[in-house]
Amino acid sequence: MTINRESIRKIDFKGVTTGKRLAAVHPGEVLLKEFIEPMYLLAALERFEKLPAAKVKQIALEIAVLGMSGLDYAASEKKYRLNA
Repeated sequence: MTINRESIRKIDFKGVTTGKRLAAVHPGEVLLKEFIEPMYLLAALERFEKLPAAKVKQIALEIAVLGMSGLDYAASEKKYRLNA
């Protein structure tokens, strides 16, 4: 696909930019946030798919309570044990 300069000049970019530069982001951080973490959550949902709804609700409530104190599901050094 080729984009010529004339077509770019016709596009109104006023709503896209503020003129300020964004902070540099490491590509690994993008991969982690956009792909790896959601895959962990998807795997958990697939695992819970076989459980009865009442058990899933019990687990979800326990995770919500843990989340109130700062649950970080992406921290590999910190492990959480569920009672449900």
